[in-house]
Amino acid sequence: MRTLIFISACLMSIQTWAQESLDYMGVPTECNSPFINENVSTKNMQTQIIPVQLTFPSPSTIPTSIAYYDDLLWVTGYNDFVVYKVSPFTGNVVGTVPIAIQKPYGITFNDNKMYILDNISKDIIEYTMTGVVLDTIDLAGIYNPLYVTGLCFADDDLWFNDTKGPNPSAVNDSIFGLSSQLQLNHGFESVGAFPSGISYNGKYLWVNDNPSQTTNMIDPTTHEMLKSIQTPGGAYPNGVACDDNGLWIINNSSDSIYYLLPEGLTNVATNDINNLGMKIFSANNNVVFNYKSEWVGSEIVIFDCTSRVIAKQFIPQGNEFVLNADVEELNTGIYFVTVYNKESKCSEKLFLSRN
Repeated sequence: MRTLIFISACLMSIQTWAQESLDYMGVPTECNSPFINENVSTKNMQTQIIPVQLTFPSPSTIPTSIAYYDDLLWVTGYNDFVVYKVSPFTGNVVGTVPIAIQKPYGITFNDNKMYILDNISKDIIEYTMTGVVLDTIDLAGIYNPLYVTGLCFADDDLWFNDTKGPNPSAVNDSIFGLSSQLQLNHGFESVGAFPSGISYNGKYLWVNDNPSQTTNMIDPTTHEMLKSIQTPGGAYPNGVACDDNGLWIINNSSDSIYYLLPEGLTNVATNDINNLGMKIFSANNNVVFNYKSEWVGSEIVIFDCTSRVIAKQFIPQGNEFVLNADVEELNTGIYFVTVYNKESKCSEKLFLSRN
């Protein structure tokens, strides 16, 4: 009986130690880490709740970051030493890239190169797409980083989070922008208590905060928080990635990937595709085509994520055509819409949601 009691006590002690030795990302800490998983008040109190559109299991049991590039999701995990390439349509792993980083806390891409933030060394490491190291940015040689997380490009600057930010202007938890000349162009206080993932959609920064379980839209120029949404999955929404329409969030509590549309369910193409006089977008969950006269009579083909043909139509006379998604029985999901004519074709990826 004493032996059983002793074993039980040891197991309880190990479990308690494991719980207390997780950092704010839900990842095991080093012995000297000042961060453990405890309740921290947040500056961010007003949040919106929006529906989850897609959910996939994470390829890593301790996911740390996520990026969207080249029509794939790129996921890192603690102690995995690879980057997982994940299909955004099926959630399946379609490949891996080897890396020599135990705690990769941020990943991003630029000019067909991969950049990964090493939380232990405080380096940003530049890789080829196959995992060959090209260059290393030593953040400790630029300022005094404490606990760096998240990574994204916004124009030419590399943005990341840190829980300590005295330079150039911020205090406490901070968001930084690093120029190509390795100068800290930006530095301002984070809206949350422990920022994790960061991404850029071409206009705004999106920053996750783990203690409040929120994802926050921030103007990179004014530093104003414009929107806050509740992230799904629990206490550790570690990574966030922007695609053309929405946000991909990876959570270490649930080991899952979530897809959200923070701007609602309308995806509008911003430019004529290939400057050919054709715009394809979704509005009110219908597929809308705006076009010039040379597209009249062209065939529309809609494919699902498995490349199966779902619907076919022809472009009618006029300059706008609305394809009713309800009539075509298009379920919630991502679709490829392609229009063919004699000279060329154009395609657009759209998300449709059935309420």
